[in-house]
Amino acid sequence: MNLPLLIAAVLLIGILIGAAYLIATAIKSERRAKEKLKAHEAALKREAYESEMLRELGERFGYELDEAKIVDIIAGSIGKLFPYTTVASMLISEEQITFKIHLEESVSRKFIDQVKQNMFAALEALEGKTIREYSVSEQLTGTIIDDANDKLIGSFFNIPIVINEKLAGLLNISATSPGLYQEAETTILYKIVAQASTAVSKLRHVLETEKGKLSAMVESMSDGVIMVDNETRLIVLNPTAKEFLNITEPQPTIFTILDAVGQKFKLRQKIEEVIKKDSLVVIDEAIFKDRALKVFIAPVRDKKEKLIGAVVLLHDISKEKELERLREDFMAMMVHELRSPLTAVRGASTALQAHKDDFTEAKKEEYLKMIEGSAEEMLGMVNDLLDVAKIEVGKFQITPEPSDINALIRSKVEEYRSLALEKGLALDTRLPDGEKTIKIDPIRIGQVLRNLLSNAIKFAEKGKIEVILEDKEKEVIISVKDTGPGIDSQEQFRLFSKFGQLTSGMPRTAKGTGLGLVIAKGIVEAHGGSIWVQSTPGKGSTFSFSLPKGKT
Repeated sequence: MNLPLLIAAVLLIGILIGAAYLIATAIKSERRAKEKLKAHEAALKREAYESEMLRELGERFGYELDEAKIVDIIAGSIGKLFPYTTVASMLISEEQITFKIHLEESVSRKFIDQVKQNMFAALEALEGKTIREYSVSEQLTGTIIDDANDKLIGSFFNIPIVINEKLAGLLNISATSPGLYQEAETTILYKIVAQASTAVSKLRHVLETEKGKLSAMVESMSDGVIMVDNETRLIVLNPTAKEFLNITEPQPTIFTILDAVGQKFKLRQKIEEVIKKDSLVVIDEAIFKDRALKVFIAPVRDKKEKLIGAVVLLHDISKEKELERLREDFMAMMVHELRSPLTAVRGASTALQAHKDDFTEAKKEEYLKMIEGSAEEMLGMVNDLLDVAKIEVGKFQITPEPSDINALIRSKVEEYRSLALEKGLALDTRLPDGEKTIKIDPIRIGQVLRNLLSNAIKFAEKGKIEVILEDKEKEVIISVKDTGPGIDSQEQFRLFSKFGQLTSGMPRTAKGTGLGLVIAKGIVEAHGGSIWVQSTPGKGSTFSFSLPKGKT
């Protein structure tokens, strides 16, 4: 063989081999570059998906605490991350299971049952108990079921949903193709579900804390509170409302409340009217046994101003009604009390004018004294009203000076001794020996003593009245004890009220404005003391007041 030709052939083969190697290396590098680019694109896609999902979930966390809806958000976006045949969720609530499955591709009922059994097995393994016997509600979305399709699950994975450290359910992704899901895709979903679950847990904790505060506030309200949703289902019924409506059932419903209200007013109709018209309804008065209630029914809205139900507020106006009645009685009594002296003044003055030439001087004097007495009686009533007005606005004034309280008590007792004797009552004192000087307004404290003595004589029909002074370390206590009819405990609280004249146990002759004890209370409290009563029906009463000794 020609040597130059052989050398040339060898060189050509070498060149071809080198070129082939270079081409193979280039192809391999290009393939690696493409794979790297593809992996990078996949990573970017996963990061974009993760960012988008977390942003969308974050926007909803401000008002959405339902894990089912959050699962729906995640499930609805799975296609952006990787291919799948079905995405399913299984949520546990008490002994109820909600199973939802979205069919991206047509599958058979057998495929769906396989998904369900896989999820049951996973949940039972996590829970450590059997849950297949729970009541199951099922919901299918997406394309149609095709029982002719014999493909079964080739790839799947489950992600647990944990809320407040408690298993709430499971998210399942399944596909007919085998070996489809790698660690990268599942890791992203685990991360998203974990962050969503953590956010829901935190918000639920905040919600439960705030709900607890609100519940405590509603429970302690003095007004009755009833709240219903748009379907008139009962949401809130506080203890006060139960008491007002006399509801004793441990688990009352809206029908319990409707039965309790009865024909007092049409509660259900009023609630429906409030929800429909979105307006407040007020019922001025509804009587339940001995209680008068004012009822407010108002619409309830959430933070988005969406109407979510109605609240019924039951306000007890029994005391206001009682006060109104007492005020009316007081005004009627004042008119009556003023009418008598006014009639006497008018009658006496008319008689004097008509018979001024016929009356003797003695007769004229008698009629003038009648007019004077009636005028003093009316002036006393006016002064009482003025004193009460001053006490109520805080302008009542006293002029304290060192005074012998023993001597003041003795002088007032002597003023009333003849009146007590006329009724056959003994009037005694129990006082320390000697002088007992304290700083008081003697005129005003004398007014208190006159009122207590007058009342004791007025109410007592037999027995005795005793005025007692107890000398304590920092105060003296003066008590007026009688053997009258006593005062019922339910009426004692009214004694020092402006409209608190007694209605029971009062003799026919015991009349007056009922302002004496109000004024006495104001006088004693202006001295820094207090006044009270101890009484038992049938055994008499003891009115006591304290006066601080202070500095003389």
